[in-house]
Amino acid sequence: MLSEFNNDVCKRLKSEVDADCGCLEEEWETPVGFMSFHLLPQGIGEVFFDTGDAGEWEVTISGSDEMDFRRKLELYILDLGKRCDE
Repeated sequence: MLSEFNNDVCKRLKSEVDADCGCLEEEWETPVGFMSFHLLPQGIGEVFFDTGDAGEWEVTISGSDEMDFRRKLELYILDLGKRCDE
């Protein structure tokens, strides 16, 4: 999962609970650039990527819970990394 994934490839920069809504928010350095997410209690995450000169984008990743969200997010990042290497 992304929490262990950071030891090899990603680095968590910040993890906190949003004071307004109580949702988990995290910031990460990833192989494809800066990434942050806002995770709703239902396992749905609004994910923002900033790759510097290559651009920015947002994607919504839906999981059944936090662990499923993290698993799907890790797969998304790995897939992006593979496409960037091609």
